Amino acid sequence: MKIIMSIMILSMIVLCTFLPSASGQMFEENFLIVFPSFTDTSATENWRSWICITNPWNQIANAAIYINNLNGEEIGSQNVQLFPGSTYFARPKNIVGYDCSGSAAVLSDAPIVGILEKTRNNNQMTSAYNGLIFDLRVRDESSSLSWSAVPMRGRS
Repeated sequence: MKIIMSIMILSMIVLCTFLPSASGQMFEENFLIVFPSFTDTSATENWRSWICITNPWNQIANAAIYINNLNGEEIGSQNVQLFPGSTYFARPKNIVGYDCSGSAAVLSDAPIVGILEKTRNNNQMTSAYNGLIFDLRVRDESSSLSWSAVPMRGRS
């Protein structure tokens, strides 16, 4: 139980602290995936990371990948269109143009899923974790459906 609570608290900290403003996007961002930690370098003694997102639905998903440094500052972003059933792989290093560590977030207009895969550059070790998924649709009190609403600092 302590582990679950720790993950939930970490998720909220990452969500409220490191997520950049998505104002000006060409789509309504209703869904968020957070990857709290990555390292992506070329050095053989370090790690490379892959953000892997998949659209399991039968509609096109418009998404934006945001890369933040260890201080929570946005250092890069990339827009992606995922066709039904498609998968997209991106290295944070390739999005920002240099070796980096930090966190990442993906905003989309459809519910997508994602993992972050980390591999030791000498290929002797690998690990992966599921992205933390949040539904940002505002809850309608008159609806029988129950959606979660996550407060976003700095968002209108």
